[in-house]
Amino acid sequence: MPNKLTIVYRKAFQNKPELDSLLTKVSQATHAKAISNLKNPKTATEKVKTKQEEDPKRNYTIEKVNDIARARLVYGSLNEMRNGIKVFGKDIKGTDMKIAKVDDYFAHPEDGYKGYHVDVSFPNGQHSEIQFHTVNSYAATLVTHPLHEKADHEEMTQEDKQKNINANKQIDKLNPNQAAAVAMMLEAKNAPQSQLAQVAALKQAAGGQQQ
Repeated sequence: MPNKLTIVYRKAFQNKPELDSLLTKVSQATHAKAISNLKNPKTATEKVKTKQEEDPKRNYTIEKVNDIARARLVYGSLNEMRNGIKVFGKDIKGTDMKIAKVDDYFAHPEDGYKGYHVDVSFPNGQHSEIQFHTVNSYAATLVTHPLHEKADHEEMTQEDKQKNINANKQIDKLNPNQAAAVAMMLEAKNAPQSQLAQVAALKQAAGGQQQ
């Protein structure tokens, strides 16, 4: 019998085609860069462990991780991104997905982080997270990724939070072309790790052991 982690990843693979179809439609209509992938099973289980240790009463389980299948839509400017959000809100009505929650970290940055998050639910009960970014905020997420990855293992320290704030401020000062160059460089650097994560996700969905 499949374990809970395998069931979660099978649901993610089941949901991903519809999610990707919507992303393609929105990105083509709004000239966005669409990025879609799956979370490494090892990172997902470590995230659950950290959340449980932070607050045992929260009852945070693998089924509650909302970014097993996740995506980003990246825009050249804040105005373009806001338009993309409107188009997404209209186009999702023609799917089986529903918007469950919205977090606007452009209006209310968190430790310097900016992004617009939409939590969507699927008929099989799983949730996915779609992040809307400007090219600058996207570059900042890549620069600070090691800090957030560390936070999946342990609670972020005040020192790490300040590093996060400082990095976001520095990226904010770049023009879009400079930010795009930073993002392209980090995407290339992170590509091998991302590919391993997708292989591990596929293996988990097939019922294999996580890497």
